[in-house]
Amino acid sequence: GMKNRSKQAVDTKTRRPLSLQMRHRLREGLFLASIACAIFLLISLVSYHPNDPSWTSTGLGSKADNWGGHVGAWIADIFLSLFGWVAYLFPFLIVLSSWLNLQELAKAERKSREWIFETIGWVLTILSCCGLVGFLLTSKNHLPADAGGIIGDLLGRGLAILFNKTGSSLLFLTTLLCGITLV
Repeated sequence: GMKNRSKQAVDTKTRRPLSLQMRHRLREGLFLASIACAIFLLISLVSYHPNDPSWTSTGLGSKADNWGGHVGAWIADIFLSLFGWVAYLFPFLIVLSSWLNLQELAKAERKSREWIFETIGWVLTILSCCGLVGFLLTSKNHLPADAGGIIGDLLGRGLAILFNKTGSSLLFLTTLLCGITLV
């Protein structure tokens, strides 16, 4: 009995740091994976062609000119349609968010509900960016939708009815700052 108990105590002591180390490695792995995703997204967005076969276009040929291939063409089209110019921020937001997570988790275990506020922060930041960009930039260029995307267009139009353009811009700016603060 006694010998067995001391052996168990030694086992639990050696086991815990290993699981912590494993968790840290896993987080580093996820961080690297998020960087890879961000790079793929950036490449897909930068090489977006309106004529590629995708969500808003049947495509002229069956070949996608996007550097990310058919997947890249679809992803770029969806992101640019929904978020307009703001889509180009996503790769940087992905890297920033996962880096912040890595730093936070390195310091201490995060509180269970903190991620909810962080998520709300990101959503507010992105939505207000879309609204502001929708108001400030009108260039359609090669984008599938407006400058602020479908989201920016809907938010902008909806709020412009209620608060006019100036009031809406102020509201978007305030929401943007609140979102950044939450993050």
